[in-house]
Amino acid sequence: MSIISEDTEREQQTSTAITASPESRMRSWPDYGTVWRWHFYAGILCIPFVIVLSITGTIYLFRPQIEAWQERPFDRIPVGAKESAAKKNMPYVAQVRAAVASVDGGKFAAMERASFAAASGELVTATRVMVDRNGERTRAYIDPSNNKVLGSVVEDERFIRVVRRIHGELLLGKRGSYVVETVASWTIVMVLTGMVLWWPRKMTAAGVLYPRLLSRGKTFWKDMHSVVGFWASGLILFLVTTGLPWSTFWGDYFKSVRRLTNTSVATQHWESGHEGHEGHRGDDTSEKPMMTATPRTAAKGPSWRNRVPDPSRYQLDEIERVAQFASTLQFDPPVIISPPSEANSVWTVKSETANRPQRQTIHFDAAAKKTIRHETFADQHWIDQIVGQGIALHEGQRFGWLNQLIALFATTALVMLSCSGLVLWWRRRDVSGLAPPASKRLNTTTQNQLSKPRLTMLACVVLLLGMYLPLFGASLVIVLVLDWLVFSRFKPIAIWTGRLAPASILLILCLFLVAGCSDTVRPVSGGTPGRLTSGGKPMSQMQVNVFTASDQSPLGRGYVAADGSFELVTNDSSEPLQLPSGTYHFTIESIGAEVIIPKEFSAPETTPLKISIADEQPIVLELPHFKGMD
Repeated sequence: MSIISEDTEREQQTSTAITASPESRMRSWPDYGTVWRWHFYAGILCIPFVIVLSITGTIYLFRPQIEAWQERPFDRIPVGAKESAAKKNMPYVAQVRAAVASVDGGKFAAMERASFAAASGELVTATRVMVDRNGERTRAYIDPSNNKVLGSVVEDERFIRVVRRIHGELLLGKRGSYVVETVASWTIVMVLTGMVLWWPRKMTAAGVLYPRLLSRGKTFWKDMHSVVGFWASGLILFLVTTGLPWSTFWGDYFKSVRRLTNTSVATQHWESGHEGHEGHRGDDTSEKPMMTATPRTAAKGPSWRNRVPDPSRYQLDEIERVAQFASTLQFDPPVIISPPSEANSVWTVKSETANRPQRQTIHFDAAAKKTIRHETFADQHWIDQIVGQGIALHEGQRFGWLNQLIALFATTALVMLSCSGLVLWWRRRDVSGLAPPASKRLNTTTQNQLSKPRLTMLACVVLLLGMYLPLFGASLVIVLVLDWLVFSRFKPIAIWTGRLAPASILLILCLFLVAGCSDTVRPVSGGTPGRLTSGGKPMSQMQVNVFTASDQSPLGRGYVAADGSFELVTNDSSEPLQLPSGTYHFTIESIGAEVIIPKEFSAPETTPLKISIADEQPIVLELPHFKGMD
């Protein structure tokens, strides 16, 4: 996706054109040759990343099939003679206890209802039980006929999870997410500039709408590059834009815009950035709505990310009643059953199907045997519905195998564009430098200058892209500054790079790798626990700050989970914070929720939250009803 596809006539004209002076170059910028160089050099430097993302994205498209194949030994388990005579599965509570016992120090996190019904009475399907140990989620496979643990795997070590981390962060943590987001931003630029360069002077079908497969050499590769790019450009742009809500920087940028426009919600239904890869509770989302943190929060690894309900706060044997209720629901698999987050009997039954518009969640009171709340995709904010539709299409799960095939065409086209672009560059390269020879390069000529309307339109497009893609805007400024200060002022470098500074783009990617971003989010736990409620209801997407009562010195903070719970950590979020008995001031601030906090609750000098605690006593912060709590 890095070489233009202009017709032969244009190339012959420009190859013999006289190179314009630097002054003329500045007056006529950007000309056709400038667009070509940006397309070419950005493509050369982004191609390795694009190939990796395309291959991993292709694998992830077929996640349901891959996981079904990997788990096939647990879907048709022969029943022994003794168990066959009994003709009855063991209680779910016994299966869960067997799974928890297989993981030292583990806690029950969730159970997945079997989505496969064995065709024969002599076969059973293993029960999937998720067990949490210090924030690490383990999936245990239990034989329902005898409670035997057939196998277990750490969720983050599953093949498809590793593929997803490569696709989203190149196994480099948050800094890798920044690199992926930057590459994605420049991919949009490459597609748009590629379409400008593809636009033919004469509309002929051959070499424009279909490749001349019988041609040889440069014509064949140029057609493969330009024609495939033309047909796949729309799909590529769609895949890139629908993947942006997952990214770290753009995801937080999007949430900030939603807060400013009063379109934010208390709980977001998709992961944003690096947080989506840490402490994962299921295949795609947690059983409880996961709050979304600011970049500072996500980078420091808050303790709420992997919290699981305390087994002493609910009755495990209620799972039998919940499982029976879940079996009557027409939910798309996988169906996850989660224990109560409060000290009550309200369990959660949730469909985590990859086809997000089909997802549903029911909060079921096992003691009263009644549904407390039923949430569907239609109940979400319209922006969340659009994003959910886009994510389902991005993952190839919106309308079955046809969606997968269309997405497969887009990812395959990206690989073809990258490879054909490299071939074309290799054939035209100058052995003395990175750029093609000067005689073959599209230099500035009077014929190639952009008209004023096109120049204005291009400037508006660049400005809008910079606003829509902040990392692209920042990297573009850096590229232009380096090009102006360094690469254009040193003739050997200018000749080797063809004036534009591809090294500066590569430098930006390297800076994201070595910048002050943590490698991996490591949840911090063990601090003084607490709960934040308003009107008896838990609050989420909030930050609790603690100060000394005497001089209001800051001590630490806590990040509130969806169930209202938090654990205190130090102010740099690197260590757990244990408060000794005493009196403390607490302040509250929103880090994503659409809640307006009164000013007095945000300052340690005026906050009414002055609380005395004793040793090993959890903090309980009860707030009045704030605007936005409904």
